[in-house]
Amino acid sequence: MRKSTLSIPTPPSTNPSSSGSRRSQSGSSESVSGLDELYHREPFREGAPGPLCYSPGITGAVLQSDQITADWQSRLWPTTSSILAARDVHPRSVGILHRRDQFRPESQPDVTVTIDAPHKHYKNNNWFLAISELRQFYSRVGYGDLIVEIADFEARNKRSWAIDFHAPIVREWPKIVELLLQELRDNTAAGVESIGCLRRGNAMPESQNPLTIILTAPEVYHLMRIKDKIREKLDNQGYWGIELEIVRDKICRRAADTSPDHHQMQAGMGVSLGAKGSLESGTLGGYLTLCDNAGQEVQVALTNYHVIRPGLPSERKTACDSHGIKPFEQGVTVIQPTLPDHEDYIKSLEEKLGDIQKDLPSEYALLDQLSMKIEMGVKQPRSDQKLKDIISSSETSVKKLQTMISNASAFFQQHAELGRIWAASGYRYSAENIALDWALILLNNDRSPGNPDVPKDRNGVPISGFLKPVGANPLSQKVWKKGRTTGLTRGIVNGLKFVTVEEGKDLPNTWVLVVVGTENNRFSDKGDSGAMVVTNGGEIIGLLHSGHQVQDLTYVTPYDVLVKDIEQVTKMEVVWT
Repeated sequence: MRKSTLSIPTPPSTNPSSSGSRRSQSGSSESVSGLDELYHREPFREGAPGPLCYSPGITGAVLQSDQITADWQSRLWPTTSSILAARDVHPRSVGILHRRDQFRPESQPDVTVTIDAPHKHYKNNNWFLAISELRQFYSRVGYGDLIVEIADFEARNKRSWAIDFHAPIVREWPKIVELLLQELRDNTAAGVESIGCLRRGNAMPESQNPLTIILTAPEVYHLMRIKDKIREKLDNQGYWGIELEIVRDKICRRAADTSPDHHQMQAGMGVSLGAKGSLESGTLGGYLTLCDNAGQEVQVALTNYHVIRPGLPSERKTACDSHGIKPFEQGVTVIQPTLPDHEDYIKSLEEKLGDIQKDLPSEYALLDQLSMKIEMGVKQPRSDQKLKDIISSSETSVKKLQTMISNASAFFQQHAELGRIWAASGYRYSAENIALDWALILLNNDRSPGNPDVPKDRNGVPISGFLKPVGANPLSQKVWKKGRTTGLTRGIVNGLKFVTVEEGKDLPNTWVLVVVGTENNRFSDKGDSGAMVVTNGGEIIGLLHSGHQVQDLTYVTPYDVLVKDIEQVTKMEVVWT
């Protein structure tokens, strides 16, 4: 982390005429050109004397035993409040927390003075000068590593809304993408990972929220420097009504390490699985039936290649990444559930069991006292019935939990091996330049496919029926998925595909389907990799493979591309009954 400096940095320009862009008030390229790459930049606080946490961040409590806890009230807070008041910054709250984003190493200091203040303070330089003066003060009193963060956490919680496939921008989107790619090719240091467009805001109806182009990169320093130039190009081409948002985020494959119960002989869609010996878990998406030229059929389970990749021998990984895994090659053993998921489930049961058993002795003692009082005539007969019912319920719960622990342990010891990888894509691209990430699992004889677990409507009627291949255009359709981490969730396919860029490569037009969560819920999270994405009519849109950590965006391999590649690799046909 950068050490605090005693000099007050030059505040960012707020003069609307300082740039040719109509958005120059949010910060011009000149205002950030001389700043260190560690500094935090968002449209309303470019030039902040950071480094600051990129929200949503990982927040932890400061311990009572920490020295700063004792110093905060007596030494730091009086001057802190005076500086904020002098700079006309009136916060909703001020506190000391551990604050870091997922990109900052844990070894770096992260104790942060978090100041939640209304957005109006960012329209002048008061917030900037307040941060600078606070950091000078903290440095003088021995807290030079203390981070100061002023943010309007309420104003920054914008929702993302899918764009309708029939919106006029859909026709213009390929032209806009090419314009953006051209500018990014000329500035390769920008490091963009994805280009997309959504409606962003909290207005209702959702169509009232502005169309927003989102450029995502692990580091936004170089993107912020060319933001005004990109804006100017968009304006010159007549796209002046579209907002531009730069987000620091990473594309994250959805593998994770905690899960509920998935101990069933029938492995249904949405259950936990992973490579034997791996600590990562993904999702069993569902089942496909393949048929060869002789009419012989084989049923296989479907998930992502990156979910099972950790189980590959290290000397095979590079070759499998480039060429995939052909049928009948020596495959990786897949277990269901994974060891971390199994241990997490057993631990949760043991904690529940321990809580109940801890209370039983006192309940028994209280019952004995009531029984004696009933015998002595002090209490009415049957006045102990309620307590007896409580004890009986606790005893039943103890037996049930003990049985569940025993059954889950026996299941994992005897039947955890689901099968072996039969074929996989590796990390290749299709002829359409779409990223491939699939794996097929041939089940062991003692395990069997589970029936599709489709969601139901309010009346309990399945909304999907039997699953089938997608027929119509999937864009703008309402969809659902069942994943190992977030379970059953609903979303809508964005009317515009996103463009993703693989690190270290040129800027290809790698188009992906994007699903946005509905009902203000996330559509997917880590551990949901491999889930099938299905329309309410039961049509399979594709296979979930990754998403953004900060934004609620889920990337999906289209079904037609997925099936085409599976058939090419296996030399068999995907059939449906």
